Amino acid sequence: MSQENENREPLDTEQMIEDAFFSNLSKKNPKAAQKITGSIGEIEASTLPPNAEKLLLNLYEVRDGLLESFPVIKSSNLSKSLIGHINVLASCIRELGGEAEDFDPIKNMSGLQTPAMVKTAERVIETTKLCYTLGKVENAFVKDDGKSIIVSFIGENDDITYKATGTITCKNKWLGNEAIDYIYCTGSGKMSVKALNENGVWIDKSNNYNVYWELEEGINGQEEYQKKEGNKFENEELNKQSSNNEDFPIEEK
Repeated sequence: MSQENENREPLDTEQMIEDAFFSNLSKKNPKAAQKITGSIGEIEASTLPPNAEKLLLNLYEVRDGLLESFPVIKSSNLSKSLIGHINVLASCIRELGGEAEDFDPIKNMSGLQTPAMVKTAERVIETTKLCYTLGKVENAFVKDDGKSIIVSFIGENDDITYKATGTITCKNKWLGNEAIDYIYCTGSGKMSVKALNENGVWIDKSNNYNVYWELEEGINGQEEYQKKEGNKFENEELNKQSSNNEDFPIEEK
């Protein structure tokens, strides 16, 4: 054997396997990986059963599934049985060096139900009417599915009257703290969905909604509007198009 081979440090195969396991686990289930890596080192490896990490991962997965099921169970006897099983799993996790508190059912119960989508969307319209100051909300209503709001903003800018009508559809659900905003500029503008943050500041949340709108303009005193029609374009193109006389509908994302 050469001198070079004699001086080479032996490979720590066990450590390499463990490192590879946690690297893969952190990609698939970061929450479980954090729990395991944060506590398993406190127990000597010799006291742990083979594949302790895999056992912990499976136990966490089963426990999380039972926790998600608990709020929808109506039977008190079944609830008591479920609480017992959850706490048995927590005990097993702790025996393997993981972290799991005993289940407190009161923290996982609520007297509140998810509000009806239509009611929540109607609250968005009410907030819009209350807070919008650059013109008037001429018409607004919620479509039957509760996911889409139709709203029209009207106003005047110098001698130009305008009407911007939008269809705003939530990608997930309305939260009730949103309002629809419209800023006019000649031939264009911007319609968006905003929500109040904890500091009472309106923050743009349009990425969570599909916003389609069109603009009609006319000379002040005339009844007819000139409708803008044509190709759709993205938000970042609004400034480029604002001075363009070609007609267009507008899509906000």
